[in-house]
Amino acid sequence: MRLRGWMLATGFVLAAGLAGVADEKKDDEAIKKALEEMAGAWELVKVVADGKELPAPEGKKRVLVVEGTKYVVRLNDEKIGGGTLSINPKTKPASIDVTPSEGENKDKVMPGVYEIKGDEMKVCVANPGKDRPKEFEAKDDSGLVLVTYKRVKK
Repeated sequence: MRLRGWMLATGFVLAAGLAGVADEKKDDEAIKKALEEMAGAWELVKVVADGKELPAPEGKKRVLVVEGTKYVVRLNDEKIGGGTLSINPKTKPASIDVTPSEGENKDKVMPGVYEIKGDEMKVCVANPGKDRPKEFEAKDDSGLVLVTYKRVKK
C-alpha cells in the first residue's frame, strides 16, 4: 500500500511537471509570435518624457529596427544606439524589458510595457531600478518615457 501511494504521488508530480513543460512551451510560442510581430523597422512618431513632448530632430528620421531580441536605433542611416529586449505578451499590458548596450544606461534593465495595434507600436519605459509602468502615459515627474512608432513599409 505504501509503494502504491508513493507511485501515485510520483505520477501526480510527473504529470504536474509535464503540465509545467506544456505551459512553458505555450509561453515560448507566444513570445516567439510576439517577437515576429514586433520584428522590422519602426519610425519614431512621438516621444513624451515626464509629461513633455519632445520635438523630433528636424530633417532627420529616427528608426527602431527589431530583429529577434536585439534592437538598433538609427538616425537617418547612422546607428545611434542598440541593445536587447525581452517581452512577455501574456501580461496585461504586455511587458518589455529594454537593456541598452551603450550610453548612460548601458547594461541596465529598463522595465516597460508595449502594445502593437496594426502599424502602430507604443512603448512606455521606466528608468532602471524603477517600477514597471502600468499604462501608456508619461505624466509630469513620473520618470517615464512614452514612445510611439509607426511601422516602416517595405
